[in-house]
Amino acid sequence: MKALTWISVVVCIIYGAIVFAIYEKTRTDALEQSRNLQQVEATVQRTERCRGKSLCYFTIAEYQIDGKVVKARVAGEIGKNGTTFTLLVIPGSDKGFLSHAAYIEQVTAFLPFLFFPLAVFFFPLILSVVKKYEKHEHPATQGKRPA
Repeated sequence: MKALTWISVVVCIIYGAIVFAIYEKTRTDALEQSRNLQQVEATVQRTERCRGKSLCYFTIAEYQIDGKVVKARVAGEIGKNGTTFTLLVIPGSDKGFLSHAAYIEQVTAFLPFLFFPLAVFFFPLILSVVKKYEKHEHPATQGKRPA
């Protein structure tokens, strides 16, 4: 049992290190790419609900870039039809962002889920180790009652 515990701990540490490296790399790349977002003036066309979600909205906005009219989806409800606002876009993409932080948040939204397998595996391991040490209490303290 001791070998299995050590193997499990080593696997958890290695997996945690790999996931943390992925998290840091993705976040750093998102920060770098957020600097390349292009700022445009957009107009709200309509607001729609997300499919299957009751409190989720996204706004369809229209903006011009290089003489072309482009539509973009923006997370959230921005305003009424015809409202003009500043939008950050990636040229060639159909997504728009209200700020650099919103872009980083959307790009890195999936990353916390990478830690889920670690939690599912690591917490039962910790509990089993704690139970093991509780069972092997020191013999001198087993028969004594606190005063």
